[in-house]
Amino acid sequence: MSLLSRCLAWFGILPFLIAILLVALGSTLFTVSGELLFVTYSAIILTFMAGTLWGQCSHEPTTVNVNAIFVSNIWAIIAWLSVVLTQVNEALIIVAILLLALGYFHVLIQERKVRLLAASESYLTLRTQVTCKVITLHLLFLLFLFSDA
Repeated sequence: MSLLSRCLAWFGILPFLIAILLVALGSTLFTVSGELLFVTYSAIILTFMAGTLWGQCSHEPTTVNVNAIFVSNIWAIIAWLSVVLTQVNEALIIVAILLLALGYFHVLIQERKVRLLAASESYLTLRTQVTCKVITLHLLFLLFLFSDA
């Protein structure tokens, strides 16, 4: 796995950190709340990760791959619904964040299950490390959200 790929994976965490910082400071970015930034970025990245799973599995219609394709589509829809939930009722942000965190975990499990034919062990290791950090950031976000209440 190239240095560029590794750097991009880790830099992908920065928007999560910025959104958490905004929530912790009770601030906004161009009048957009840290809560909205966090949820929308998380939904976009989860959808991207689900899409990469779908793309890898759609070429070979094995049972495991068909299941992974189904899972990837479900998580893309749930990611979108998590954004909608926060617009319906601000209190539903907790549900949205927990759903998104669960989605990252489940998509990772699916990736490891199919062991993506083109994926190297270094990719799966990096993917696991970054996903664990992202899930931790979701929990940290909730902690700051509750401390603000």
